[in-house]
Amino acid sequence: CELFFNGQSLGKYALKTRVIQMDGSTPDISSMLLRWMLRLVDIWITLPLMFPGVVALITAAVNKKGQRLGDIAAGTTVVKLRLVTTFADTIFVDTAEDYQVVFPQIRSLSDRDMSILKEVLDMGVKSDNPYLLGKLATKVREVTHIQTNMPDRDFLYTLLSDYNHLYGRNGQ
Repeated sequence: CELFFNGQSLGKYALKTRVIQMDGSTPDISSMLLRWMLRLVDIWITLPLMFPGVVALITAAVNKKGQRLGDIAAGTTVVKLRLVTTFADTIFVDTAEDYQVVFPQIRSLSDRDMSILKEVLDMGVKSDNPYLLGKLATKVREVTHIQTNMPDRDFLYTLLSDYNHLYGRNGQ
């Protein structure tokens, strides 16, 4: 189900969650298969002891990212889908009139790309997950061909500001 329904099984659909790669992209078939195979270890290995899922619960609690063994091996995580969207959840950030765009290459990204960037950035900052921010920044650098030594978090926030300055003012 997760493979064919955008990272959601019936249970995940009901709980308004889905599986994503750590960089925010949709998992490929190999990631989904790896998650599924390791489910045997995560959930069913302790079934004879009458504690199904204890390995998954302990792993998720210990690694601070909420990932079970299958997620760690596949580079995935399960995220909650938001029901309520506020202005803070949008890609819009205010920039000064005299703001200077740092990365004009941001023009190669779409509103959808920027929305995903903002969502993953917010998730990485909220969960204090530098690995997630690093994966996202690396992916964006690859796609946009931007070369910078700016720290990942600063780089991603600068991209949001650049994008908003270029496209958020008077429909430019």
